[in-house]
Parts: sequence; C-alpha cells; structure tokens
Amino acid sequence: MQEDDDEAAINDWELPDRQERERLLLAVRRIATQTSWEPWVRAPVLDASGTWFPDAWSPDRRGVKTLLRRILTYVGLGEAAVHVQIGRGLRAAQFDHQGVGTGGKGAAAWFWGWEGNVCRFGVDKDQLGDLEALVGTLCHEVCHAWRAHHGVVAKDPRVEEQLTDVTAVVLGFGVLVLNSAYRFRTNVVSPGGAALGWDVSLRGYLSPGQLAWLLAAQLDARNADGAERRRVAGALASNQRKLLEDAWEVIQRDSLPVRATLGTPEPAQWPPERDRVVAAFPDDDDVESGEEEAAVDPGGREPAHTATLQVQSRAFLGLVVAAVIAGCACYVVELDGRLVAVALVVLCLAGAGIGHGLPRRTCSACGTLLGRKADSCRGCGARIVVGGQTSPQQQEGYEEESLAYFDDMPVEEESTIALANAALVQWAIRRGFASDAFRASAEALVDKAMQGNASADSLAQVLASAPDFAWMTDRGAAFGRYYCGTKVPCLLDDWHAAAAYAAETGTPAHRERFELWLDRRWWEWSRESGEKLPHEVEDRW
Repeated sequence: MQEDDDEAAINDWELPDRQERERLLLAVRRIATQTSWEPWVRAPVLDASGTWFPDAWSPDRRGVKTLLRRILTYVGLGEAAVHVQIGRGLRAAQFDHQGVGTGGKGAAAWFWGWEGNVCRFGVDKDQLGDLEALVGTLCHEVCHAWRAHHGVVAKDPRVEEQLTDVTAVVLGFGVLVLNSAYRFRTNVVSPGGAALGWDVSLRGYLSPGQLAWLLAAQLDARNADGAERRRVAGALASNQRKLLEDAWEVIQRDSLPVRATLGTPEPAQWPPERDRVVAAFPDDDDVESGEEEAAVDPGGREPAHTATLQVQSRAFLGLVVAAVIAGCACYVVELDGRLVAVALVVLCLAGAGIGHGLPRRTCSACGTLLGRKADSCRGCGARIVVGGQTSPQQQEGYEEESLAYFDDMPVEEESTIALANAALVQWAIRRGFASDAFRASAEALVDKAMQGNASADSLAQVLASAPDFAWMTDRGAAFGRYYCGTKVPCLLDDWHAAAAYAAETGTPAHRERFELWLDRRWWEWSRESGEKLPHEVEDRW
C-alpha cells in the first residue's frame, strides 16, 4: 500500500498524458459552452498579492467574509449576501452513492448552498492561520457556488469536485488553487505552540500536474505575452512553477492545437477586458447578533437547513396519568368495586386518547420541541418538513427521489437497504460497538471504516452475513435489536430522510451526515435503557 501511495505522489508531479490532456480540455469546453467563454479568455489570472487582495486580513469570521465577498465579485456574484460559519470541518470523507470518499481527511472549507440571494459557506477554524492556502480553498468553494448559480452541477460528487477544480482555472484562480494543491512550509508551529519544523499539506481534487497543464493551456488560448507568463510563473511556488514551464514547453514544442480542441472563439469575438477590482472593501459591519452565534461550532455537526418533523405519541403517558388520577378519585369518592373498574377503564382510555392527540413533536436535526404549527426550528433554524413515520407512498417518493439523485450509478448498486445497512455498520464500528473478535478478524475493514473510506458493499455484507448482530458487543447488539427490530421502519425512514435532504439541497449524501441520525436514535435508546453515552453525543442532544 505504501508503494502505491508513493507512486501516486510521484504521478501528482507529472504532466498528464495525451488522453488526460484531451479530457481536461473537453472539461473546459463543457464549462465554457454551458456558461460563457468570457472567463476562460478574459478573467485575470489572480495571485495572492495585495494587487488582487488588498483588504486587511484578520483570522476570524469577518476576515473570511471579506475574502469571500472579493472572490465572489471576481466571478460576477458580488451582489450576493454572504453568510459564514467558523467551525470544525468534517473529520471524515464525504461519500457518494457507492461509498467512495470525496472529502479527504477533512473539509478545510465547504459551500452549503444558496438560500435566495444568500451564499452560505463554512470554514474550519484550524485553517485560519495559513492565509495563502485558505485563499485557494475559498476560491474552490466559490467555484461550487458559481456552478450552482449557473445550474451546471454534476450529479456524481466525485466528478463535480474535479469539474470544480477545472472551473477554478477557467475563472482565473489557476495560480491560487495550484499553489494550495501542495504546500511545503518550514519553521511551522502547531496551533498548540509546538514547533513542528516543517509541514506538508495536500488539497484539491486534481493533481498539481493536471492543474499546471490547464493553466498553461489557458495562457496559450488567450495568447498571453512573455510579461504575463513571467508574472504568472513568478507567483507560483518553485515546484509548481517548474510544472507550468514544462507544460508550456510541451504545448509550444508539439504545437498542440489547444484553441482548436477547445473551439475557443477568435480574439476578435472576445468580449472587452474586465474592469479590475483593486480598491479594498469597506469594513463589513452588517453582522447581526444571531449570525455571530451561528459562528460558534455547534458541537461539530453541520447545521441542517431542512429537518424532518418527528412525532412521538404520548398515549402511554396519558394512560399512566389518567390511571393515577382515576385511582385517587375513586379512593376519595369510595365507589364500589365494579364502578371503580369501569371508571378506571374509561378514564384510562380517555387519557390514552388525549395523550395520542397531543404528541411530542421534535426537530430531527437537534431534538428541540416544536409547536403544533411550527414551520421552522427555534433551536437550529432548520426548515421543518414532514418526516418521521412516513406512509408507504411517502417512502416510495423518498426512494425515487434519492435514486434519481444518483441516477448515473449502476442499477445493481442502488439498493437503499444495502446503503442504509452500510451506514449503520460504519457508525457501529466507529462508536465502539464492534466486538474484539470481529475487529481481529476484519482488521482491514475496521481500519477503513474508522477512517471513513470503507466501501458500501463490504460494510453492508457484514450485516447481511450476521443479521443477529453477533459481530457486535452485547450493548451494540442490544441497540441493533432496538433499532432494526422493534422499530422496523426506523432505519429506512432515517435513510430516506437523509437522502431526501441531500436531493432537496443539492449536497452530497454521505455516511457522515447519516451518523447524526444514528446518534439521535442512540440517544433515544439511552433514555429507555439507561445506557451511558459519550459526552459528545450526550451534550449534542
């Protein structure tokens, strides 16, 4: 495995072969024809200097928001309002429908989507100490916003991430994303104050070689003169600069028909050059108190802008209360035995009916109690949609929606049950529910599950081969029987809710998000069983 990793690292610093070069150029053509050729030929190639980023930097939410406003302005979205949350990135990969990770070891920043004219972003607070890398990362996330704004988001999350890196070069961010794709720094100090000496960080979804090739192709397509090429090369780190120079040499030596392959319009048809944004933005003072509170890390979980209404009957509670009241009343009134029995039955039935008619309504995202007609959660701000105990027709609709969201995946891998089972197994392993014997016999799978990159098929097979939860600890098996036995619809209901949320918001469905549903069910079980939960789960709910 180490040899494979070393080979991959070496290949990252090689220029793409002919077939890959053509694939990258076709991706550029696809983006340009879907939107406009103007950015590819006219967008200035930005670097991290004060020429393009003159605003005063502060490593906080205000500084990030100013950066995002400037980057959005460069891509023509400067009129958008920006909402930023500083928190913790997901410390596991995001997963597509096949269980393939696309998020690496953690998200440095993330784009949550558009809400009207508001563009929502999040940034891992540990990334605020490296401004140059953060600029490249935010450029990538703004490209997600740009693609969503233009309606060109790919259905496969892996493809979408790669196309977003291509889009970053198209929009003029080639230098920034290429520099942040690989960073080697010396004299590094950790956030805790320890001297690390040096640090290497990898970001992005295309390799440095692929990004350098695209940047060289862009310079060639727009007939960049020597001064512009030297400016761009001078803004790159030494290794990245060498890649760009090699790519440029290949294009010139082989007379590669970059513009012909792309179908780039003739220069006479190009739009006029843009006005360059140079002046610093004024201080952004439009921070409302509620928005400041949202900047606090909410227990490491991603806020859900849409959540399901969960309804729990209070019939049993009503029955108990009515029985107590009836017993006390009969004792005081001193009725004879037969009348006592009749009164108890009638009052208990009435109490159960009243309790059932006044159910406990909660938000699936944070567990906050909701009013009868609530359309939003006062706890997390989520918009409430009907969920929880769904009818067969609703379940069928959810399944069709979730499968349609991944309609480019092979049919044989579109098993909702298998995907839900895979998510349950990964969560159980990561929560310590796997027995020692299972961990010893499936060490490789356990390691991958802990890292968040085990395949869905291998995880689902664990539950399929041992439906009695024999691979789990005693307490794990007890929860499994509760979750998959006495509450049969619960697993699929939760998976449908997660898939429907992903489809509605246009965000990747991944097992990390589904683990929030499972943590919630674990918490509910603990209330009945007396199970002691880890502090992070107990505090969350």
